[in-house]
Amino acid sequence: MLVQNKGEYIRHVGVRLIPGTNNLESEEAEAFKEAIGTNPLDKALVNKELFYDAEKPDAAIKDIKANDALALIADTFDVNLLNQFHDEEEESKNTRTSVLKAIETQIASILDPNEDDIVDTER
Repeated sequence: MLVQNKGEYIRHVGVRLIPGTNNLESEEAEAFKEAIGTNPLDKALVNKELFYDAEKPDAAIKDIKANDALALIADTFDVNLLNQFHDEEEESKNTRTSVLKAIETQIASILDPNEDDIVDTER
């Protein structure tokens, strides 16, 4: 299950959600669903600071609206997850070239970052 933490802080909503896209496994997904179902503060975070499609909780990237998919991709820094997104989108009946391009661009920016964006930690 995909949950995007659009905030700047780690959130604990049944599970730890780091900023960016989080791919929750089944146990984590259940803990998340329980938290937003029972805690009004956690529920308020959904759509305010967290992107989660309650109507399609097990949606793959191909099942998410293009604009939402592009936002998830731009906020994903796990190359393995991006490759999974790419495979899912390519296998889709209605492959979206904009989504594939965004995935490829994000992977390239992670694997070969712009030299000006690299932070020197040796100082």
